[in-house]
Amino acid sequence: MTKRENFFKRIINYYIQLFLNIDGYIEEQFLPVAIHIGSQYLILRFFMAITGFYYGAFIYGFILYAAFLCIYKIVQTIKRYGIHAFLLVDLIYGFKLKYFKVYFEALILVGLLAALFLYILQENDDPIGIIFMGVLVYRISISILKNYLGKVLLNRKIEALYNGEYEKIYINDPTFKNSIFLIDNLYSTMKKSIDAEYKSEKLKTELITGVSHDIKTPLTSIINYVDLVKRAKTPEQRSRYLETLSYNATRLKSMIINLIEASKAGSGAIDLDMQIVELNELMLQTYGQFDKDFVDRGLELQYNSFSDNIFIRLDANRLNRVFENVFSNIVKYAQEQTTVNVDIIKGKSELVIRVSNKSSITHDLEASNLLNRFTRVDKPGDIEGSGLGLYIAKASIELLNGDFQVKIEEDNFIVEIIFNTRVKRK
Repeated sequence: MTKRENFFKRIINYYIQLFLNIDGYIEEQFLPVAIHIGSQYLILRFFMAITGFYYGAFIYGFILYAAFLCIYKIVQTIKRYGIHAFLLVDLIYGFKLKYFKVYFEALILVGLLAALFLYILQENDDPIGIIFMGVLVYRISISILKNYLGKVLLNRKIEALYNGEYEKIYINDPTFKNSIFLIDNLYSTMKKSIDAEYKSEKLKTELITGVSHDIKTPLTSIINYVDLVKRAKTPEQRSRYLETLSYNATRLKSMIINLIEASKAGSGAIDLDMQIVELNELMLQTYGQFDKDFVDRGLELQYNSFSDNIFIRLDANRLNRVFENVFSNIVKYAQEQTTVNVDIIKGKSELVIRVSNKSSITHDLEASNLLNRFTRVDKPGDIEGSGLGLYIAKASIELLNGDFQVKIEEDNFIVEIIFNTRVKRK
């Protein structure tokens, strides 16, 4: 392809793109489409003038070509915007009697402009001046109609939001469209914020109710058993009472620690003691605290690790606390006489700790909701706990720059802890 052919091809593509980029209401497309077709007509006349061709037959062909372009543009706009392709249709469709003054004012202004143009048309014989005045009146009239339509639609949107309703508003104008978009996003953001605040307040109320009940139970038991220990007549009675007293004191301590941990995790006010730890040893040491509970419920631990020694830099106490919450959750909710699988998996650039067990209950909630504060899947009196364990675990892992996920696959409850970190392996 020669340079001249390439030049003409670029000119043609440029003209086509200009035509396709004409957008907006059909009424406001009249002028740019007319300019586009008119410029092509002038080019055609110029070409015929310098070549000497008779252009009479070509004019009729060009008129058909111009009509085709106009019809194509109208069809393209209607396909894109539907009923909103026409400004006048939008004005009529959005009419409400309460906005009559607005519409009347717009009609008066456009009418005055039309009357002014007709007056100039009668008093002026200069065709160029008439064309310029016609274009000016046309552009001002379109702007007035769009402006008043935008005012009406914005008022409708704001009134709907004020009444707590949502009304979908559309206008084929960038300025008003962006304003409506911002209002919608502001409304959505505010609604989410209010819903979140409401949910938070509801959770706080449930916390006060649930935790006060949970704390009251072991506290009452402690008070009663302290009195029983004082009045015990035999060492065997005293020993039995002290065992129950110790159990309830441990329960109470665990609840208080959970509340403190949840408060710290929510505010991020936790100091980390980062050090190199051996992951298998830390995991199995934590499991040792629950070995008796596993045996009592007939749970068998199946531990699989890609290496006997895995060294990573983490806060050992914080990770131990996470493992405690995970195992505590298993003891409460795992189906008896089943296997609990713990898999330590090494990816290309990540370390995955996967803990799965068969659940004894049906989870009605989404898995992600179980990571919220104070969320429990049982009735408050069924199983001990305040619903903070998984929330604390997730917050702690995120403080360690990891990811804590919960999945539910049929009757399997799965916890995955993922660290994007290099793993020292021996």
